[in-house]
Amino acid sequence: MNQKRFLLVLPMTEKQNIEYKRSWHNEYLKWVCGFANAFGGILVELFKEIQVTPQVTPQVTPQVKKLLSVLTDEMGRLELQKELGLTDRENFRINYLQPALQSGLIEMAFPDRPKSSKQKYRLTETGRIYLKQQK
Repeated sequence: MNQKRFLLVLPMTEKQNIEYKRSWHNEYLKWVCGFANAFGGILVELFKEIQVTPQVTPQVTPQVKKLLSVLTDEMGRLELQKELGLTDRENFRINYLQPALQSGLIEMAFPDRPKSSKQKYRLTETGRIYLKQQK
């Protein structure tokens, strides 16, 4: 397809899932990541299509949001429960800790010893990105 025909078939207005760039700068990588995270779309560079698939945003319950908001550096279970004002260990484990671990928002400091009394938890890169997006 030649350039003129190609331009005729493209909608000419930018939208949430359509972005046009005549040249490339490395700062655009931030925009491309935001573009891909929104709902996916197509990135067209030099008349070559690259499918951008949407990144799956984990479903975050209100309990996990609270957990993420109090987690600083590495914290143990008791520290986290105290920060959240929770006394029931089982409730904390089932409704806060497990969903956060399963969604990849937090990780264990000692994954090879999940039941260690010295176990600590910290945000993953995904968790840090999620928190930044919530601001």
